[in-house]
Amino acid sequence: MGVGAVAGHLLAEEVEHYRCGIGMILENSGGEVRVGGLIKGGTGFNSDLEQGDEILSINDRAINHKMRIEEVAGFIRGKEGSVVSITIRKRSGMVATVRLVRARLPGGRTEMLGALWQSPT
Repeated sequence: MGVGAVAGHLLAEEVEHYRCGIGMILENSGGEVRVGGLIKGGTGFNSDLEQGDEILSINDRAINHKMRIEEVAGFIRGKEGSVVSITIRKRSGMVATVRLVRARLPGGRTEMLGALWQSPT
C-alpha cells in the first residue's frame, strides 16, 4: 500500500470518528460541562440523559472545569457501533452511568458531529 493510500485510509477513519456520536449538545455552565440538549434521532435522545445533567466522566476519563467543550465533545465521538460510557450527576444529586452506542446522526449540520457545543453568552 502506497503512502497516498495509507493517508487516504487514515483520513477516512478520522472522518468516520467525527461523524458518529450520540446526538448530545454540550454546554459550559459555571465551569461544569452539562448536557445542553439532545438531538432527536441520536442514541442519547431516548436514554436516561437529560438537559442539565453534569458530565463527570466519559469512558472513565474525568471531565474537569479546565477542559474545553470541544475536547469533551471529542471524547464522545467515535467509530460507528462503538460504545461510549458517560457518568453524569442528575440535578437531584444522583450519579449514574449511561452506556450508549455511537451512530451516525440524521440530517443537516448534525450529520458531521457526534456532540455539539455551545459557548456561554
